[in-house]
Amino acid sequence: MDSGSAKISSNIPDFSMASFLQSLNFDERSRNQKRCHYMPQGRGGIFTVPMNLAGKSSTSDDVTSICTTGCSTCVGVYIPIDEKRFFAAHIDGAIRDPNAGQNRRMVAWQISNSLAVSFKRAVRAGLDRTFKHMDREVKTIRQSNELKRRAVIVCFWPVVGGITGPGPHAIDVLCDYFDLDRATVVDPYTAHHGFIIDHSQRIPPIILGWTRPGPTPWVMDEIAKIAEKCNKPVWGDNFWSVLTATYEYVFPGRLGWEDETPPKDGTFPWCIEYVANT
Repeated sequence: MDSGSAKISSNIPDFSMASFLQSLNFDERSRNQKRCHYMPQGRGGIFTVPMNLAGKSSTSDDVTSICTTGCSTCVGVYIPIDEKRFFAAHIDGAIRDPNAGQNRRMVAWQISNSLAVSFKRAVRAGLDRTFKHMDREVKTIRQSNELKRRAVIVCFWPVVGGITGPGPHAIDVLCDYFDLDRATVVDPYTAHHGFIIDHSQRIPPIILGWTRPGPTPWVMDEIAKIAEKCNKPVWGDNFWSVLTATYEYVFPGRLGWEDETPPKDGTFPWCIEYVANT
């Protein structure tokens, strides 16, 4: 039984930072060249193209690409609905220790079997809210092999310190909800952390990798242990300092525009927390 509650609070190329920037032909001085909408951690929903992002660091109002990156224990997902609409999210899940404040350690992303049911229930509730009054669209996705073949799910740190992380549980729900084939939408992307997908064009997605062979889950575990031994107080800062000193991927701030709409009630739609009873 659960002891608490969870709630909403083709060829696959690897792309380095340099090659990505070169391929899109932009840098910090030419922000108007960016052609994708970036989803930070916890963001997501149903998008309609073209996405009007005028006023968000650009005058462009015809953005058709969605992107996200850094999905380690998180899950990045893209599922087409029809020619104009798609569902995409950067699903974040963690256990909140009221005594830890913002200094979460590796244990925050270890979802034990006893907590899995409530966590999955929260993910499904999020999908139900997102697709409210859209039963026909969900049915269409489930019955369309063409739409399902185009879906992408990324998560490269599924097992955290020997315990299942939030990723596999969220993936279970996504695959069940939309009747997705793991061999097609999950398995090809297990070493990747993000994607750039142009919904308006039937071209292979850009699946984001690393400048060298990326870290395995075991390596991520070891980096987490090193971070816990650092003298600096914030574990997350220590973790990313060690990771980015060794591995390089396309960083979030360089990918695209963020949707600046303030979250309702101070929470993002795809931040799922498990709050253990104390």
